[in-house]
Amino acid sequence: VWNRVLAWLASHGLRILLIVIVSVVALRLLRFLVRRVPHWIQGSEGVEPSDLAQRVKTLQTAIRGTGALIILVVAGLMVLRELGLDITPLLTSMGLVGLALSLGAQTLVKDIIGGLFILIEDQFDIGDSIRVGNLSGTVERMTLRATHIRAFGGELHIIPNGEIRTVSNLTRAWSRAVVEVPLSPDEDVARAMEVLEEIGRELAADPQFSSILLEPPVVSGIEALDGWTVRLRIAAKTSPGQHWGVMRVLRRRINDRFQREGIRLGFRPGDVLTKL
Repeated sequence: VWNRVLAWLASHGLRILLIVIVSVVALRLLRFLVRRVPHWIQGSEGVEPSDLAQRVKTLQTAIRGTGALIILVVAGLMVLRELGLDITPLLTSMGLVGLALSLGAQTLVKDIIGGLFILIEDQFDIGDSIRVGNLSGTVERMTLRATHIRAFGGELHIIPNGEIRTVSNLTRAWSRAVVEVPLSPDEDVARAMEVLEEIGRELAADPQFSSILLEPPVVSGIEALDGWTVRLRIAAKTSPGQHWGVMRVLRRRINDRFQREGIRLGFRPGDVLTKL
């Protein structure tokens, strides 16, 4: 009996021990890779540390859980085989269960894979303003399955990550405030451009806005002629997400200054009919 036991330990026992050792090493390697996740993720400018920490935590949880599950399942099956158990029915049942799950959870898997790529590639972060299809708003929450976007009107859009094919990030690194100014066709364009340039210089010198303007406002000149108006454009490069406030201030200052200077804004007849 003891000879048989020793023979079994010398063969199967050593293999089981080797399986356990390899599994422990694999789990430690997995833990090392999980700790390296923050070094793989490059945080964009203006991202709050708490947002970056949440993205890192989500990735670490997904990698740790999935990797540990695969390692333990494979090691467990190998140990059962060394113990002399027939694992063929178990593999068959697992295959059937896996097939059923794959057919029933294809959308979930697609969403999770999409969420992983969004996090790894740092396509957007919590607090960014993005546009996905015809939906736009501020990213309020991110999970591996879905992205939560709060629209300007307060609506909360929950978009599965697998459905995000094209995303426009409106606040990545910097933003641009663009204001188009429609002039009456008989106005002096050169004079109107001079006034716009003065408004831009005044805004750049204003301490309230100088810190968020990355470049002074630039008047690009005539952008369009539609028969009813002559459209000028003034644009300014701003810190991420600050362009809306800058555009509102520019519009107000342009309106007030043009009224004082007697510069008439243009309009199309259809605009007046719409307002009436």
